[in-house]
Amino acid sequence: MPYGTYDLQPGIQVEKEAFMRGTVGPTSVAAGQLVAIANSGGSPVVVLADANSTGAEAEPSGGAIIAGVTGEIIGIRVAGELDVPDAYWDSVPAATAVGSRVYMSETAGNWTTTMPTTTGVMQIQVGKLTRGGTGACKVQVSLQRGVRKQ
Repeated sequence: MPYGTYDLQPGIQVEKEAFMRGTVGPTSVAAGQLVAIANSGGSPVVVLADANSTGAEAEPSGGAIIAGVTGEIIGIRVAGELDVPDAYWDSVPAATAVGSRVYMSETAGNWTTTMPTTTGVMQIQVGKLTRGGTGACKVQVSLQRGVRKQ
């Protein structure tokens, strides 16, 4: 069953959301950025997801709920709706783009509604746009299996 709100009976709704926590790695993370979990000396750390990476950064885990610097623990939304500030979009989607697929960007930590097409990048759908427009974007995070562009 996909994530979202479901009516079980009249007047009763259930939100499908999932969270995890992680310790920020060598690069600071801002609320709304797309992140991944990598290995740092045998310990898991939160890093910025990046379609150009050939490492763990190319396997997104979700969106940062709060900002954090190296060593801080942050929350990560792995399923459910997330506010994504304009700064973390390759191009801010218009309000008319609601329902569009959202992908991991070739810019570390960013989201995009355009599937990356550069040879060698990871193409991974990470959710659907539930609200567009400057200062108002929201993504229903739903991570999919990706492929490396040949």
